[in-house]
Amino acid sequence: MNHLQYDISIIETIYFTIFPGFLNMGNGYPEFKIFQASGRVPSFCKDQPGLLYYALGPDPGHPAPGVGAGAGPLYPEQPVRGTDPAGEAFKQYADDVLLRWDRLQDELASDTVLKGELSIYCSVTAAYGILPAIMARYRRAHPQVRIHLETGDAAKALTTLFNQDADLVIAALPDALPEDLVFQVLSETPLVFIAPLNYPEIIVEKEGRTDWERTPLIIPDRGLSRDRIDQWFARENFIPHIYSEVAGNEAIIVMVSLGCGLGLVPRMVLEKSPFLDQVRVLDESPELPPFIIALCTREKNLANPRVQALWEIAGHR
Repeated sequence: MNHLQYDISIIETIYFTIFPGFLNMGNGYPEFKIFQASGRVPSFCKDQPGLLYYALGPDPGHPAPGVGAGAGPLYPEQPVRGTDPAGEAFKQYADDVLLRWDRLQDELASDTVLKGELSIYCSVTAAYGILPAIMARYRRAHPQVRIHLETGDAAKALTTLFNQDADLVIAALPDALPEDLVFQVLSETPLVFIAPLNYPEIIVEKEGRTDWERTPLIIPDRGLSRDRIDQWFARENFIPHIYSEVAGNEAIIVMVSLGCGLGLVPRMVLEKSPFLDQVRVLDESPELPPFIIALCTREKNLANPRVQALWEIAGHR
């Protein structure tokens, strides 16, 4: 058998051996949820099959609360920092089991009231400016559904969705759409170049125009904004003066306000920023394709009634 392939029955046997309390179906798979919530991948002990290293909670050498004492020895000197094939297979299996468990609970419910958890990932800007109108109606219609909202770098939204770490995300649609992605367009926003108000000298000019090869730039380290600006660099055939590559539009705006350079951000993010009065939009700057902001999920997630309910509400704005 290829070492990258793991028979699912072996994984089940390992899990049931390590966590015998799992067989009590009423417990709702708490250990699986601990693995999922930890954001890390378990690593199978290579010299003692069936044992797991743990990197759960603040101390990598101790299990998170709720993991039974029968989970096997711990190895503090070998905390899990990456992944291995077996650990990755276990995580994918755990994600799938939790998804099927939620669906089974929905099917066995004795009434039509939606319960359970709905997880959403989006940027801080989307949480402020887009989500409230949708979620207010959802909460009124389905008050017993627990909402788990995580905010972070917008560039990570689709990765979070396809890693099964969120049921839905709000994201800027990429040029090439992934398979299994379904979306509802919520908004559109242009990309704008911004400059600091208090540090006009940061802009280097040539013949009365911005010299983009000598003026320092603060650009995203990943994501659609980075793709857009890289395409512009290639199209104009010049090597930019990059001061810094940072994660998150909010961080770009802060660094621009401090006079570190010019930056590229979605106008929607700029308008919600507390630093709006410390920067200005450049009048003469390249025009890049706008962001199409959408509510996204995987097609298979629509089988989840909590996801489907939000999907229908978002579709009747």
